[in-house]
Amino acid sequence: AAVLSSVAQMKTIVETAGRDDLETAASLEELVATQFLRDEGSRFLFHQELARRTIYQNIIPLRRRLLHKRAAEALVTWSESNEQLGTVAFHFETAGESNLAIDYYRQAAATSMTIYAYGEAVERLEKAVALAQDSSDSIVSLPDLYEEIGDCKTITGDFEAAEKAYRMACPKVSADNPLRLAELERKLAATLPPQHREDEAETLYRRVLTRLEKIPPATDMKTRNDTKLNILLGLSDALYFRNQPDAMNA
Repeated sequence: AAVLSSVAQMKTIVETAGRDDLETAASLEELVATQFLRDEGSRFLFHQELARRTIYQNIIPLRRRLLHKRAAEALVTWSESNEQLGTVAFHFETAGESNLAIDYYRQAAATSMTIYAYGEAVERLEKAVALAQDSSDSIVSLPDLYEEIGDCKTITGDFEAAEKAYRMACPKVSADNPLRLAELERKLAATLPPQHREDEAETLYRRVLTRLEKIPPATDMKTRNDTKLNILLGLSDALYFRNQPDAMNA
């Protein structure tokens, strides 16, 4: 049911079906004539949802997964915009291609963020999280996914949900990436003052600063300094809300 140009639509159907252009066109004409499908110009839809569901259920699982994979690959090739990324992700997920599905759900979420559809972005990221949790190959992407959910929740002012997402991300960061963990903990600390927990925020900021000082000098100094600066700014905000100007000055 993807909305595509007529050329892209036909190419997608042809490549998904695995038939040539004439065979596909003849089959579509027959299905429209018998009122199984209706042609809306930008897409073909079943007249009855029950018919679609019955036909789908009668396709054996192996063939079903193959068709979903072909549909995803065809959409990747022929879709003219990023609007189909969520559909691509769904097809890869249903085809059992978890890694590809996670990648496209993240891309779809990023597209949603560009139009400020943060709720939609979170829904797509949560689908990616569910897939990553079930796949040993994809579990390394969990910190990034939780962080992106936390970022969306922070932007929309849902600081409690953002805190929860960042807390899910932190333990999953590799031990050999201390700067990554420090940045996540900085974001986590920033969710606390809006929840009237400035003292907890100060404690966390100071703990992260202490840990930063122990990172070997050979570590990327620019990233380290940028992270430290952002933590100090966040700490200053927490101290401001606690009316501690001397500590802010220090």
